[in-house]
Amino acid sequence: MEHKIKIEHNKQYNFTIVSCTEGCFITSWKEGDDILNYEAFSKAYLPLNSDTSMYRCITDEDNEKYKALKQETLIKKEEEIEIILKEKGAE
Repeated sequence: MEHKIKIEHNKQYNFTIVSCTEGCFITSWKEGDDILNYEAFSKAYLPLNSDTSMYRCITDEDNEKYKALKQETLIKKEEEIEIILKEKGAE
């Protein structure tokens, strides 16, 4: 099943709504980007003339996978910082 992005322009209130099929998420993150920059939304409200070409739809499964990878990376970074701080304290 293809997950198409849906773009609606509300000219009365000057904003754009970006959404996906039910159960999917919108993200601008792509493979190769820093996972710490990963964010996803069920719906995004943007200024009316925003560039929406960077957004794509992902499945709930992909969203969960990327969130878990982001959390693992954050934990590793925190552990690295703790090691560095301990080493600096030992000097």
